[in-house]
Amino acid sequence: MKRIWIAAIVLSAIISCCILETVFVDKIIDNLHGQLNEAETIAKTSELNNTLELVNNTYDDWIKSKDVFALFVSHGTLEEINQSFVVLISYAENDEFSDFLAENSKIVSMLDQLKDTEFLTIKNIL
Repeated sequence: MKRIWIAAIVLSAIISCCILETVFVDKIIDNLHGQLNEAETIAKTSELNNTLELVNNTYDDWIKSKDVFALFVSHGTLEEINQSFVVLISYAENDEFSDFLAENSKIVSMLDQLKDTEFLTIKNIL
């Protein structure tokens, strides 16, 4: 009987960690999405230099959360997103509008994929 209780406690701890991870991923990615969408809107209505501060802040937020993502996400995926942010900042600095929009969309897509793969679903478990 004691073993059943220990197994139940361990199982509930694992499920709790999965739920916390899902909430964390959702919150961080939604925040990054909002900032990237705002940067795109500003870029479409004015010069890219006006978006530079917002993109740099978004990159800083990404760097802060990247260390936690590294615990449960492939480092290759994180590095790919990181490199795209660096390229995005470069495009904003050099006023390359179409390249900026393409790279911004690429980052949003990669974040969506990251979010989809980290949610606790039967598809992701199997």
